[in-house]
Amino acid sequence: MSLPPALQELANELNKQKQDLQQTVGERQRLETQLQESKIVKLEFDQLDDEAKIFKMIGPVLVPQDKAEADSNVSKRMDFIQKQIASVEDRIKTLQTSLQEKQAELQLKAQELQQQMQQQQQAASS
Repeated sequence: MSLPPALQELANELNKQKQDLQQTVGERQRLETQLQESKIVKLEFDQLDDEAKIFKMIGPVLVPQDKAEADSNVSKRMDFIQKQIASVEDRIKTLQTSLQEKQAELQLKAQELQQQMQQQQQAASS
């Protein structure tokens, strides 16, 4: 027996939201990795003396860069990534809440359908 259209639509929406949640969690993991890499770079910069030569890769070319400028760029990048992580975490919370609501709605509709079927069977056997 196939699901009624309304129930099938809810199940499809639930599956789509699960996929969205998985993608968003993956995005957060990617951002966390980038943040950790930036923290490692920052630690390396902190260990260098002020006259150390730092190079930045722009395309296939290594370009000299001032340590203070490079340090500032890494700090800005870390701030930017942290803001992105906060935004993604908000989106994850929203998706989780919505997912829980859809699951509850789907459960309720399935129970209603089951009760209707039981009532029909009882009416048919009477």
